[in-house]
Amino acid sequence: MPRARSNTTRNSKAFRFSTDGGWIGAGRPVTSRNRNRTAHVDETVVMMSQDQALVTIAAGGDVGTGHNPPEIAFASVRRVLSRADIRFAQVERLYSERGTYQWQSLARNLEVRQPPQQAEVFRGVPFDVLSLASNHTGDWGPEAVEDTVDTFRRLGIPTVGAGRNIAEARRPAIIERQGLRIAFLGYCSVLLPQYWADDERAGCAPMRAHTLYCHRRSDSRVNWSG
Repeated sequence: MPRARSNTTRNSKAFRFSTDGGWIGAGRPVTSRNRNRTAHVDETVVMMSQDQALVTIAAGGDVGTGHNPPEIAFASVRRVLSRADIRFAQVERLYSERGTYQWQSLARNLEVRQPPQQAEVFRGVPFDVLSLASNHTGDWGPEAVEDTVDTFRRLGIPTVGAGRNIAEARRPAIIERQGLRIAFLGYCSVLLPQYWADDERAGCAPMRAHTLYCHRRSDSRVNWSG
């Protein structure tokens, strides 16, 4: 499991995080009731200078409801999540009954779009902030994105990474705990251009990576012709 640590100074403690694509939080690996799935839980602690507060963040990715009873959602990690000061997740679903599936040549991914009432499970944890930045954000078109943003807004859960326009999609969510203001952003680098939000279209906040190449030239030359 990869880990990263910052340099520490005499008057500060370390910032440490770990990630392996599963859950991040305080505790140890937790196996869900489904034997084929394990919720990996590890520690994420933000320790500022010694005279400041400590904030624990539990974060998870590729989260979404299925067709199981909603009361079992997050059952295997609910105890771990309850110990965190902030609970954050990246949502891999759209909560809408509108939209047109964008991949007509492929079988419809029906699980990506869920009835809005299914989103209630996120309030039950409760989650403090959610990222909607996903490569599936635009699968059912801009209308489904708008409905998803509105659904979580009605539930009182701030979202990042998608919105009714690019300004809203890029807007941070700021959560205050222990006297600290912590900003969350959401971006996706693996999505089609038609999924991007723009000034007039709902969608995802894109992050594009560009690789630049240059020729290496020697600082000195040798003439072998004599």
